[in-house]
Amino acid sequence: MKIGKPNLQIGSDADGDVYYRLSGILARLAKGAANTKQFMNAAGTAPEWARGIKIIRATRDMTASSGDVSYTGVGFVPALIILLAAIDSAGSTMSVGFADKLDGAGGAICDASCGASASSWWTGDGFCYLVTTGSTTRQVGILKTFDADGFTVTWTKTGSPTGTADLKFICFR
Repeated sequence: MKIGKPNLQIGSDADGDVYYRLSGILARLAKGAANTKQFMNAAGTAPEWARGIKIIRATRDMTASSGDVSYTGVGFVPALIILLAAIDSAGSTMSVGFADKLDGAGGAICDASCGASASSWWTGDGFCYLVTTGSTTRQVGILKTFDADGFTVTWTKTGSPTGTADLKFICFR
């Protein structure tokens, strides 16, 4: 057995530091800040400390054309996204959706309290349903990709919806 120079330097360590293998030597990861958790970095090569949860707020103009919208500022590739959405121009309409990167599972619950045509339903093929009149005038969002700093949603407009939807995306690492 060949014994080389020691690669563990004691002295700069602090309580809570963690050691890991880095190219054949032991490397030190200084302890993380309060309320952080240990994750692998984006390259998958070393551990790092991070919060692991980020909330992104956005709006969706209900008159906007169909197409892809990228949401950024998350700071990591989300593994799970929960969406809370509401529009208040045609009664009280809300949607709760989720999407999981690991197996692509997702779905949405929609409550369209639009006067006499009020309805609620569950769908396994969408991420967000925002209805302004019955079930025929709406914007539907489907999660297209999980990206390095966020995600992309494909929006499809049906009919002539109006108003502005408030969106809150809760992103988990």
